[in-house]
Amino acid sequence: MNNSIKILIAPLDWGLGHATRCIPIIAELRSLGATVIVAGTETTNALIRQEFPSLEYVDLPPYGVNYAAHSKQLPLKIALQVPRLLRTIKAEHRRLDELIGQYQIDAVISDNRYGLYTDKVPCIFITHQLNIVIPQSTWLQRWVNQINHKMIQRFTQCWVPDEEEQALAGKLSARVDGINLKYIGLLSRFEKAEPMSEVYERLYLLSGPEPQRSLLEEKVRQWHAAHPCKALMVRGVLMDAMQEEVADGMTGISHLPAAELRKAILTSKWIICRSGYSTLMDLMQLRKSALLIPTPGQTEQEYLASMLSEKQWFQTITQDAFGTEEALDITKDSGKPIPEYDTQLFKGVLRQWLSGLNSL
Repeated sequence: MNNSIKILIAPLDWGLGHATRCIPIIAELRSLGATVIVAGTETTNALIRQEFPSLEYVDLPPYGVNYAAHSKQLPLKIALQVPRLLRTIKAEHRRLDELIGQYQIDAVISDNRYGLYTDKVPCIFITHQLNIVIPQSTWLQRWVNQINHKMIQRFTQCWVPDEEEQALAGKLSARVDGINLKYIGLLSRFEKAEPMSEVYERLYLLSGPEPQRSLLEEKVRQWHAAHPCKALMVRGVLMDAMQEEVADGMTGISHLPAAELRKAILTSKWIICRSGYSTLMDLMQLRKSALLIPTPGQTEQEYLASMLSEKQWFQTITQDAFGTEEALDITKDSGKPIPEYDTQLFKGVLRQWLSGLNSL
């Protein structure tokens, strides 16, 4: 491949999942000889820099979404942030023009950043949410998806990190007419692995926007104090200094690099985590089940947790119910084996795409 090709890759800062699933794409682009420039916020850039310290990093305006403390308040909380989010999309659109001129960018890969489109170079949009779920209102769901589809259509192509026939995201990733789609298979920062000897009874993986991340952490601490065992809690606060604490047999740590997190997952009997899509892709890659606690009011996570628990690949419980005896009972049921998905498909997609860029 022509190593003069420069690719700008930019993950959304709505949680860290968008950044983690960009890691395998960055690794493959570099192996194919492309120059990668990462654009994001302080947090997303810091996460990717752990894996690729030598890359060029540039700033983009943060979306900075905040959640409500109670799920019923979340729709209003998000609605009140919409004007600011629209301003952010316009600002990142202007910023893209600057970056293309400054770095001579040949193509853009945007993970859910709606403003990173232009007619100057090919622009790829990555999302697993072609169809946004709003169960409380059919008309609102229809209206939101009309806007979603219109904004995705601004991009040259949309890459869906899923399989079309055996969709991990269910109806979220179902094909939409009028969008140039390509299903690229699951994306995981982890390599496949054989089972490893058990070290921890439970692994708590905390993630997502505040204040819900902190609310779940408090519930975990209370529940673990009532039911102590050998456990590891990864708090998911990347910008905090690396800190480690031990209480009631549980080790708590701010965050873990990918290699250490992979080992922690493989050596844990039970994983308790959010039902974010990137987390699910990582768990599918390692063939590990989990107890899923969807972020209250986040309809995507609630849908995924419910759908995958019906398949008996994962278990699920609400955040309110977590901390009761029900959670302890659930962790005694292993469910059905995790099926195998293709996590190498995206490599062929990238190779073909770069070949097309070389011929332009």
